[in-house]
Amino acid sequence: MSNVAPILGIPLFAWYPILAIGFFALMVILVPRKRIRDLFLDGLIMGAFLSWLFALLAQGMRLIRWEHLGPFSFVNCPVWLHLAWASVIIIFIYFKPQLEQPTTLWGYILAFSWLSAMFDFVLHQLGLLTYLHWSPWVRFCLAIIWFWSAIWFNTHFVQDRRVHN
Repeated sequence: MSNVAPILGIPLFAWYPILAIGFFALMVILVPRKRIRDLFLDGLIMGAFLSWLFALLAQGMRLIRWEHLGPFSFVNCPVWLHLAWASVIIIFIYFKPQLEQPTTLWGYILAFSWLSAMFDFVLHQLGLLTYLHWSPWVRFCLAIIWFWSAIWFNTHFVQDRRVHN
């Protein structure tokens, strides 16, 4: 796949930082600066770290393979993309429904999980992610657990610690 043509004249490996900068810009536009600081730990742990951990496991189990990493990789994983997930989790937690009614909250989780699966599919279509034994439906199911865990982590660890300090 080394002879794949660039998209819009941009080399394929450059799409990782472009996507990360796009998500970061979206976060800066949508989330107040103070809330970004408050939610930074959530984004770092539940976004960047879990994304990287999952990518390592998925590659180790030969479910996916990242392509065209260029200089932006660590252990065959796209560093910029994992940093983008920190921004996504901050946006997700910030806009989480405050009433936390089960139907509203689960609808919100399902919507973000669907967006995650579509993002996965876009990466596949761009040629950045190869499906070996994978599909966006698997991503959707895992994203439900991921986003629910992000809310649980924020509620039980981050918010509780802020209340006690």
